[in-house]
Amino acid sequence: MDIKKDHINFAVGPVQISEEISRIGADPVPYFRTPDFSALMKENEALLKEFMDAPEDARAVFLTGSGTASMDAVTQNVFTKDDRLLVVAGGSFGHRFCEICEVYGIPHTAIELRQGHALTPADLAPYAGQGYTGFLVNMHETSTGVLYDMDMISAFCRENGLVLVVDAISAFLADDVSMKRWGADVVFTGSQVPIASPLSDAPLNLTCAFAMAASATPGIFVAFDRKIMLGCRSVKVRTTAFDAFESVNYPYAGVVDSSGLNLDRSVIPPQRGECVLEDTVDSDVYLLKLTPGTNPKLVDLMIEAGCHGIVIEAFGIGGLQFVRRDFVSKIEKAIDAGIPVVACSQCLYERSDFSVYQVGQKALAKGAIQGFDMTREAAVTKLMWALGHTRDLGEIRAMFHTNLAGEIAL
Repeated sequence: MDIKKDHINFAVGPVQISEEISRIGADPVPYFRTPDFSALMKENEALLKEFMDAPEDARAVFLTGSGTASMDAVTQNVFTKDDRLLVVAGGSFGHRFCEICEVYGIPHTAIELRQGHALTPADLAPYAGQGYTGFLVNMHETSTGVLYDMDMISAFCRENGLVLVVDAISAFLADDVSMKRWGADVVFTGSQVPIASPLSDAPLNLTCAFAMAASATPGIFVAFDRKIMLGCRSVKVRTTAFDAFESVNYPYAGVVDSSGLNLDRSVIPPQRGECVLEDTVDSDVYLLKLTPGTNPKLVDLMIEAGCHGIVIEAFGIGGLQFVRRDFVSKIEKAIDAGIPVVACSQCLYERSDFSVYQVGQKALAKGAIQGFDMTREAAVTKLMWALGHTRDLGEIRAMFHTNLAGEIAL
């Protein structure tokens, strides 16, 4: 396949494949116990050090795993329970660093940032001289698109004697990376499927996304496999297939075929007034998926952990344990503590209705909020958003009984 050299890459991370690299990729990989393999790895290490502007005595470690595997490996091997870390938590990957620290019992403080906001000197100032030993940052927080000021961060780390660990997975070779200038102790990156790969679905999905954006239709949509779906109805249902996303319990907003983009405007929620970004959310929401052996005391632990909202994935149309494992009383306890509980179904398709069975009726009587046909992702996100605006249980219930963006059928 002839790849044109004038293609423009709009994606973060994946890059175009040149003809020379494609030819190299066709060569067999040498056996790892041969001098040829050793020479190849040493060459790779030299190139990584060059492009990262690393010190001469720096070494490269190659891992067979995902980007998250690198985050995990670096965190647990560089730090211990005796450390105190600062973690920039400005998006899902920053919070992933926090989760890894929690798994290994490494003390840490999350510098929480509003979604889409940059890290500023004012955000760092309260932590200066407070006995911290390390700093974890995703140079480019992919989930929000924010590129952090690494020179500012590195200056703060030098002034406070902090070990600096940088996740540069989506920034390496796209933005300036300099271990020398930053004084970074560890920088890690990872490979991604290139957009120019002949078997990649990225060009088609990107083209469909541009077509939807050009239609000037207000809303949040997912463009995948020639389908346009409401964001609040989209769920990833497959791991490797190109039709990885599906619109659950809702028609497609549009499809792309030989005639172009065909929108079904009857299923696209109408715009009500001026579009205003309301991005204040409360992320202290827990999702509990019930199994036959789930211990109701998990709800007690959530309350003790300071959670502000709970989404329960119950059985079928609306079943949960209440005889020997009484979840109904735990739902009541959480609600009495001012914690809203949203009850959904584990079933991906069709709606839940907790009024059908006696146990569901008991849960509703104690104050549980029905999720009906919402996806678990939409239920969790809506509860985070609702809690970001109010802690009043009545107001949150009213929000869940309102279809805001096509996320629920009442």
